[in-house]
Amino acid sequence: MKKTSSWILIQCATALNIAAGIAIAHRLPPTEFGRFATMSAALMMMTSVLNPLSNELAHLVSAHHGIPAKALRSRSLLAAAICIGISIATCASITQSLQEGLLLFVILPVSMIAFTWICGALTGLHRMRTLGCAQTLGAALKLAIILVGFSLFPSFSLISWAYQAGFVVATAVGLSTLLPLTPAGAVAWRTHWGILGGFFCLALPFSLDQPIIQARFPNSSGEYAAVMTYAKSLMLLLAPGLTIAYSSALQARHSAGLHLLSLRALILFALATTLAVVGLWAALPILFPLLLGQQYLHLIPSAPAALIAIGFHVVGYAVIQLAVLVSRWWISLILIVPALLQATWLSVLQTPSIDDLVRVNLWTFGAQLVVALGMCCGLFVEHRK
Repeated sequence: MKKTSSWILIQCATALNIAAGIAIAHRLPPTEFGRFATMSAALMMMTSVLNPLSNELAHLVSAHHGIPAKALRSRSLLAAAICIGISIATCASITQSLQEGLLLFVILPVSMIAFTWICGALTGLHRMRTLGCAQTLGAALKLAIILVGFSLFPSFSLISWAYQAGFVVATAVGLSTLLPLTPAGAVAWRTHWGILGGFFCLALPFSLDQPIIQARFPNSSGEYAAVMTYAKSLMLLLAPGLTIAYSSALQARHSAGLHLLSLRALILFALATTLAVVGLWAALPILFPLLLGQQYLHLIPSAPAALIAIGFHVVGYAVIQLAVLVSRWWISLILIVPALLQATWLSVLQTPSIDDLVRVNLWTFGAQLVVALGMCCGLFVEHRK
């Protein structure tokens, strides 16, 4: 019963976040939607850094039933430095006032770190119902602020404050259950920096495109964001499959090899991704205006290529999970190549169309998939020897 209620609460939070995204897309003009998409990209990149640390915290709390205070302080300072750096680098092109700069560069990253630690601690204590309640209440408040505020003055500033309020409420709800915990003593918090760096490099092209386009082509940013928002919903649909693939990768890591179970799981996941791409492609005339509004209907012809690009990324993500976990840390450095390709290509373009911008992603994620398959094949040959 507890597992069922926890699952329902977490799914409710996901549904409320999706509803907030739909409301934002329908009410914001394209220029403001581009700014929102840039903020979202910054949050995604911060998440790619914070999630592995949150998982480590969950493991420590589960093993010791306490908070490793000293290690948590050091990781908090490190996470704050990284996240504030990411936020400044990605959001510099969208801030229009000192208030927005303070919110995006300091307040939002710090509150996101606090929320991440709460999620990790609650997961370690197996209090998934409390975690679900915290996420749902935070998402509900965010949606309420957006819906009520948009009836008065739809703006990017309102959205950024709504996200901040959601983080604060979710953190407060979770924090109340952690106060009785005692500090854990000399607990070693070992961070696998190679794995963390590998997953960050892997996620970088997924989010780096929007800040670059916002900075270089602000007039195209909103329309590009609309096309890629639809395509990136593929990642949300296939998140459970990525979790399964990750579990398979962990099995391969613990056995120091590449099992047929891992390969079978990856093949099944690739087939599921293909079906999802075809389904979203076929549903374009219905889902695209439903999710994004009538103002973006003229962009539907650009969406199929974007879907294929994200399909490449999702499959590559599953494959690279296996390669990063099994390989030595330095192998992660190879994953920076697609991100550099994307950044360089977007930096040299002049007056591109939306199709031109989408085509950059098609080649970028195609290259990422080739790198992933090459790494996986190398591991398979090594294991057979």
